[in-house]
Amino acid sequence: MPERLPSESPAGLAGRRLLVLSPVLPRRTSGGEIILYRHLARLAEVETVVAVAAGQASPLGQTLDITAPPGLRTGIQQGLERLTRTRLAPWARAIRWMLPARVTVPCNLKRLREHIRHHRPDVILTVAHGDQAWLAMEMSAEFDVPLVSVFHDWFPAYLTVPAWARARLEAKFRRLYQQSRVAFVVSESLKQVLGPHPDAVVLYPIPGDSSIAPLATPSAPVRQKPLVLGYLGNLSGNYGGMMRQLWETVNGQSDLAVRMWGPPPDWPAAVLQTCREDGSYGGYVPLETLHTADVLLVVASFAPEDATLMRTNFPSKLVEYCRFGKPVMIWGPEYSSGVQWARQHKAACVVTEDAPEAVITAVRRLAQQPDEWQRLALAAQQAARTLFEPDRLQAQFVSGLMRAIRQ
Repeated sequence: MPERLPSESPAGLAGRRLLVLSPVLPRRTSGGEIILYRHLARLAEVETVVAVAAGQASPLGQTLDITAPPGLRTGIQQGLERLTRTRLAPWARAIRWMLPARVTVPCNLKRLREHIRHHRPDVILTVAHGDQAWLAMEMSAEFDVPLVSVFHDWFPAYLTVPAWARARLEAKFRRLYQQSRVAFVVSESLKQVLGPHPDAVVLYPIPGDSSIAPLATPSAPVRQKPLVLGYLGNLSGNYGGMMRQLWETVNGQSDLAVRMWGPPPDWPAAVLQTCREDGSYGGYVPLETLHTADVLLVVASFAPEDATLMRTNFPSKLVEYCRFGKPVMIWGPEYSSGVQWARQHKAACVVTEDAPEAVITAVRRLAQQPDEWQRLALAAQQAARTLFEPDRLQAQFVSGLMRAIRQ
């Protein structure tokens, strides 16, 4: 059963001042940016004062430009920046993470400090994904302002640094977690990896426009047409490689089709052109396009180098998919967070073999099981109405901010 909704009213944040000091900005794009934007945009309804400390404009609240002009960059900052363009880049990155952020991050510290002194924010909010997260930790301690951090994954896994620096970087990441008065973590597995915390909350990615209603009565597809396996999301890197293999395996089969939407794949031009011509790749589309698919696919990388990220992140497309009254299929390793979620809630079909043929077999088997088809579609709907319900997730977010302020 989902957790009970927090009892605090969002009106408790009315008139409060929130400083967003984060490497991830609240913007209407994708990934962590749009998730942060969706949460903060809702705070406008209760007239919370949001200031975004950024090097570029944000469509949300007041933008505090803390970009450091080239003339204000220190010798250390300029030297490390030059080294990151050489073969010594891993060492430069390691040194940059080890030193205090106020020394290495090129920003207008004077303007930032003046803003904090003059406006005295009630809380500093950051996303644990880079330079300004360390800076947020330092400014929180310097001015005794509560820090709230959002952890979307195990950020150190993205960084290429020498072995001697790995443990130190991970320790700094955990220190950010411990010094956050409230920590929002995206999955139970990430919470376990980060360790004990007095107020760590699992906060799933908040979905978009809730007016896109799932189908009222999910049912098996009409069998006179090919069964469409739909995927909306990243089509580059390992995800793109998996989807290309699946498309090539399905291509030419009369009973199945793969439809992919999202940013252009990093595939050879000839392959991409073929996908466009046969309708397999449709570019950017509204979410409503998912209604044209029969089964909605989530993928998680099987690559060993991605194992930590697959364990700790949570597929944001899953929260979007569940609203459409379709069976959801998750293709990924057993340890991935999406597969673990599906096992726990029995709300998605899972394929844990990396061969695309295993996906095809699973889809065909599901098509022959109308009761299981409908059960999975209803289970996804139920998740959309409970675990992934936007008002519920926003209530968790607001409640966490209010606890951080009151403590």
